[in-house]
Amino acid sequence: MSVGIITGQEKIIEFLHRSLTQGRLGHAVLFSGPSASVKKALAMWLAKKVNCANEPAPCGSCKSCTLIESGNYADLFQLRPEGKNIKISQVRALKEKLYYLPREKGTKVCIIEE
Repeated sequence: MSVGIITGQEKIIEFLHRSLTQGRLGHAVLFSGPSASVKKALAMWLAKKVNCANEPAPCGSCKSCTLIESGNYADLFQLRPEGKNIKISQVRALKEKLYYLPREKGTKVCIIEE
């Protein structure tokens, strides 16, 4: 997914890119707003950006980028509500997965959907 696909979010992408290059990105990033698809696209872009092996990141063609795009990256966790809400058991299971070191060489990423 290239940055051009996420139209109208140039300021956010610029901020995230600047934060990463300066080493100032926090341990958590919250995307808030009405469009769930744009928030998820930004989260996936950021997951690729922090785990990409090539420059300029995200390249979209390295192992990490292709695995993230296909949903098969070992250190990308997506938490979706079961029914109307996210259950406590889901959070506990996610917490257990996040406790261990990353399987890949990159950074663990967790996307919690509303």
